[in-house]
Amino acid sequence: FTHYYTLFLSPMFLFSGVFFPTSTLPAWARVLSWFLPLPHAVAAQQALFHGHLTWAVVGHLAWLLGCAGVFYRLSLALMRRRLIG
Repeated sequence: FTHYYTLFLSPMFLFSGVFFPTSTLPAWARVLSWFLPLPHAVAAQQALFHGHLTWAVVGHLAWLLGCAGVFYRLSLALMRRRLIG
């Protein structure tokens, strides 16, 4: 379990905007953070908390649903391959 936390969760937290705004990150890190799902969840929650309901929130939620769908299909395929043969 520590491998997953070290390789995936820690960098996702660092690039997500939870601890500091993503606008302070270098350009390459902002691009990297855009592809991760956690920054979109943080941005959507911050906008909903502050009452700034815009189309950007819908875009963030659509990205999260897309990531969930892709990872769901990937997990099904990997489990079928492992269980069936």
